[in-house]
Amino acid sequence: MTKPPPLPLLLVSSRSEAPAEWSQRGPDCSWICHRPRDSGFSTPWKAARGLLVETNGLELAELILLDQLLEHHPKMQVLLVVGDRGLAGIEALAWRPSVRTLAIPFTEEAARMSLANLCAGTLDSTSSSLGPPFWAGLVEGLRDPLASISGYLQLLAQPDSTTMEDLVPPALQAAKESEYLLQAIFFASQAPRPQPSLCQTEELAQHLLEQAEQVGRIVQKGSVAKGEVETDLRILTPALFSALLLLSRFGPEGEPELFLEVGEDHWEVGWQISGEQESSTETPPPFLATLLVLLAKQLHARVLGDLEAPHRVGLSFPRPTDQG
Repeated sequence: MTKPPPLPLLLVSSRSEAPAEWSQRGPDCSWICHRPRDSGFSTPWKAARGLLVETNGLELAELILLDQLLEHHPKMQVLLVVGDRGLAGIEALAWRPSVRTLAIPFTEEAARMSLANLCAGTLDSTSSSLGPPFWAGLVEGLRDPLASISGYLQLLAQPDSTTMEDLVPPALQAAKESEYLLQAIFFASQAPRPQPSLCQTEELAQHLLEQAEQVGRIVQKGSVAKGEVETDLRILTPALFSALLLLSRFGPEGEPELFLEVGEDHWEVGWQISGEQESSTETPPPFLATLLVLLAKQLHARVLGDLEAPHRVGLSFPRPTDQG
């Protein structure tokens, strides 16, 4: 018996060239092209296995209609391609369990991979990366700071030991490292409602430098562009802590420095070690890299850098063109 062809994908876009572009990225995919403002828009949903939405150029009312239709199709997997329009007004849509985002600018590899997962119905299988190596890395990541705290407390219990002024600061640093790791795990394991806020870049840089100091990391303030960006600090803070740990432990020798760059359509923030030194020969465990990737998805950002041989690690965010 001949196997029936797979159901098509529903493409929602204001661009006439979009079908051809996405067909090149997924030659095995077939498409139904429609806009929510078109009459009978809900009809193609019955014949579609997934939904790809380019948010730029769509009206807010159209995106709200998409959110309403998903109430009746909770298992429909959706890939939101998010550009300079951002997510204003459609936060509820973006944070549905079946919805994933692809931020512009994206690499062709990321677009093809996201499309392949959408076609295969595996777009929401982020839990597949949380296998035994991840949990082993989690235990290792928490064991070091907890062991440090235990050791400092034992020393404090000895009356003839080093003075309290020498032991308390490193103990507090180890406790703060555990706290940031637990925050990262908390936000990576669920889909919290976004709480974005506008930040001056200088204030954001100072916040991140203070974060590094709290865990005893010596970092330098590198290039910080002046301007204003929007982000969710609750998630960005543990995400960049994960990036800093990854670079400090498995990057080249040297002091990391903060970078914060703002372009017309995107902004980037993270840590880098300058120079031509080789990264550590030790292969990073997947724990920190997986945390960073999952948190980047929560922030609708993409990860910067080579996570296996890091010299520069951070996040890149799309930025509305009318933002100052």
